[in-house]
Amino acid sequence: MPGIGEVELKKQIQTGELASVYLLYGDEQMLKKHYSQKLVSKAVAKGMEQFNLMQFYWKDTSMDEVVDAVETLPVMAERRCVVLIDLDAESLKAADQEKLTKLLKDPPDTCVLIVRLDAVQCNPKKSAKWRSLIKKIDSVGCTVQLDHRDMASLSKLLCSSALKRGCTLTPHVARYLVELCGNDLQVLSGELDKVCSMIGEGEITRKDIDMVAVPTLESSVFDLSRAITKRDISKAFSILDTLLNQKEEPVAILSVLCMGTVDLYRAKVASLGGGRAEDLAKDFNYRGKEFRLRNAARDAARLDIDRLREQLDILYEADRKLKGSRVDGRVVLEQTIVQLMA
Repeated sequence: MPGIGEVELKKQIQTGELASVYLLYGDEQMLKKHYSQKLVSKAVAKGMEQFNLMQFYWKDTSMDEVVDAVETLPVMAERRCVVLIDLDAESLKAADQEKLTKLLKDPPDTCVLIVRLDAVQCNPKKSAKWRSLIKKIDSVGCTVQLDHRDMASLSKLLCSSALKRGCTLTPHVARYLVELCGNDLQVLSGELDKVCSMIGEGEITRKDIDMVAVPTLESSVFDLSRAITKRDISKAFSILDTLLNQKEEPVAILSVLCMGTVDLYRAKVASLGGGRAEDLAKDFNYRGKEFRLRNAARDAARLDIDRLREQLDILYEADRKLKGSRVDGRVVLEQTIVQLMA
């Protein structure tokens, strides 16, 4: 069976027609844990977890233990479940690879094996080992890539979640929350909890969000980028002071500042070529961050393409100084901001 999506995974859980093996990977941690728990709840009868559920972290176990657990018969039930967290195909030894391959050729139908990647990254486009493992799992089970949702899905989910908490949230304000706090579901859920707890009930406003929500580094630096674009030096240095007082690393600040300038450059090139900034989402990884392209298209309209190229050179030089010299990071960033505004 080839890789499946979230809709098909939900259907399998609802019907109870589970595969023998699942690989859950991708950027969205909350979804991976959510569906892992759902699969466990469906595979193991309530009250029998002590007998029919085993969980392993790959760094603390061996392939022999995992194979033994999968092949052990369930106690007073049709099946058991084994959860293996952070198996790393890149670091598998030859002997372990052979044992895993043998297991995946004919997995027992008395067990559901869930391989969940929390800290380990799986990139089948760049890794032959991951492509091989995914192919093996797809032949007997299901691989599910759970990445960050797009803005429309996140907005709809936040509005629904707010209602369950006794509050109302408009799609416009929900999008603002995503722009401020990022597209990680776990973070967004926590920030929404704080806002709902503060107001108790009623409609959530942008002002409510600003009072308690914690902006991501990315959001703050994009505000810095917009201040630079508007040549608002007072606001730019104020944002920089706040970031440094929050102990953000100068290299991290510069990295996100580079991202903002690259967004502007891409949007400008798209505009000059007769295209739309939103079309760039198909070629670059902007899933859940499409607002960056819209903002970039708006800000790039009044910028010259040659000036943007100069700014990229300025940022490159700043990156070289931060990583290759002993110059104070604050000084490098302040000089860079002034140069970008020149």
